[in-house]
Amino acid sequence: MAPRSLLLLLLVVVAGCATKPDPRVVELEKELAQVKSRLAALEQERSRQAAPSAAALYEQAQELELKGKSREAVKLYAQAARSGNGKAALRLSEIYDKGLIGVSRDYAESLKWGNAARVLGEDVPLPKSR
Repeated sequence: MAPRSLLLLLLVVVAGCATKPDPRVVELEKELAQVKSRLAALEQERSRQAAPSAAALYEQAQELELKGKSREAVKLYAQAARSGNGKAALRLSEIYDKGLIGVSRDYAESLKWGNAARVLGEDVPLPKSR
């Protein structure tokens, strides 16, 4: 290429880079950033409201058990244990070991939940051989 063509090419490239962005595009990009930020905040709030904490589930299960609603309590204990509540796992182990009105004894389930409670940091006595 001739020096003159290189100079023209360089001018075209520099001129293309030096143009200011369209103010409408800048405004739309700002609005998009605001909408994304608001959406993230709403999703975070929804997830906090939608999923009760493991501790709250455990407390609800205890209340159901006191009211004699054993089956419903076991479901909530299991949900709380799966969410990381060691006390709920320990209680499930006890329920399946001894049985509860409406919930039959199940040695395998008792061992499973006892191990889960141990993994979650609860002090669980080793099972006695049957």
